[in-house]
Amino acid sequence: MTKADIITAAFRVWGRELYQSTSLTQLARDLGVTKPALYRHFPHKQALLDGMFEWFFDDCAAFIKADYDKAAAADDPAEGLLILGKAVARYYCLNMNAFIFSILRVYGGRNHTAMAEELAKRGVDMGKLHFSNYPYCPGMGGDAPHPSLMHLVIVTLMFWVGFFHKYRLNADPERGIRNMEETTVSNAVVSETIVSMEEKILNGLGFNKDRVDRLNYQELEGRIAGLVPGNIEDDGLYRAVAEAVAEAGPWEVSMEMVARRSGLSKSGLYAHFKNKQDMIRQFFWTEYERILASANMGKAQSAAPEEQLYLTIIAIADYLRSHPEILFAFDRIRTRKLDLEFPDPDPLQFYQVFEGIDIEALGADYSRTGVDALETRERISQWILFLIVNILMWGHEERQPGGSGEPKTGEGPACRSRLRGGGGVYNSSFRILYRFIALGIRGFEGNNVSANAVSEREGVDL
Repeated sequence: MTKADIITAAFRVWGRELYQSTSLTQLARDLGVTKPALYRHFPHKQALLDGMFEWFFDDCAAFIKADYDKAAAADDPAEGLLILGKAVARYYCLNMNAFIFSILRVYGGRNHTAMAEELAKRGVDMGKLHFSNYPYCPGMGGDAPHPSLMHLVIVTLMFWVGFFHKYRLNADPERGIRNMEETTVSNAVVSETIVSMEEKILNGLGFNKDRVDRLNYQELEGRIAGLVPGNIEDDGLYRAVAEAVAEAGPWEVSMEMVARRSGLSKSGLYAHFKNKQDMIRQFFWTEYERILASANMGKAQSAAPEEQLYLTIIAIADYLRSHPEILFAFDRIRTRKLDLEFPDPDPLQFYQVFEGIDIEALGADYSRTGVDALETRERISQWILFLIVNILMWGHEERQPGGSGEPKTGEGPACRSRLRGGGGVYNSSFRILYRFIALGIRGFEGNNVSANAVSEREGVDL
């Protein structure tokens, strides 16, 4: 048994449990050895985790290096961005264990610069690529508007790969992750996923650009201001559950934590919940319903489809900014499975939050994707929700101790009109996000286009 054997097994074994457990005993059992045999190669568990970290970046950099060189030589920034993005997506599609590790141990570690720094050490320096000067993507520095196009492309890439692996598992649930590790992924299947992802990165939903350019974001935000959070009442017990879940996570939270916050005894909680599982289920089900209600209220403020989409996005963001404990709880389950045994109707209706918006009327063409229209709509809804939560969490983390603590450079007074505070993410972020969703990175080509369409109409200096 070599170090490489142990590292490979750790990716496989710990990845099955999504790193909720990193037990050396479990790892040794899987390898058919004793724990002391592991210590001959790694003096402690952190040394093994460090070895996994190094292996992951070595392997990823080696896989994408040739495409990185092509991206660096590309004259068109969009082409370079896509070449590299597709290479990373292919790596993650073909390496599920590496994908899980990167989500939960690299990005999940909240050190958002680690990926770029480690790859740069291995000859894949993102800061040297031509698209560092692309509109809304001025490199990896701290002065970039939030979110940059680099950020949106990466998050879209991670979502599409995650959807790919989730679809494979759901296609035959009995096989589970354990057997999926032994299944060879065909290049044809991977290519289909990458083509779909590429379409969204390049063109978004394919909206009519003239309609998007005419959008008055500030006026639309004014319709939502104060509307969403003000109509929702939270009782003390529900708030206690939300805060406990946000702090400890849905797996580690306990009835004792909730009792301490609510002022009730543990036995008193059983008058409201059957058990911990029932408590967590009620919490998330209630939040699904509230966010869906917020989205519908936003959508109802206009009959124009292109306006409805932005109103829905800003309404969801407003609710989550006003309830940061809910935002943190949702962030914890973005990449992890949590069986809550939801009652009817199925919670997947939540992913049809954009169902009432006539997206086809805006120029979107689903025929090119080659997949069922309903599946496409659900995937689109999940993609948009994933982007909203990611941007809110990233913005909040950058303003925590050790972060910048202040809005990004150039966010003027009009951008500071956050609807209800919380999270440190301003409406300018969702204007950028909306344009990316509607038009893809093609919607940002040309400095005049991006400036006029996103900021100057409202007198905002982005």
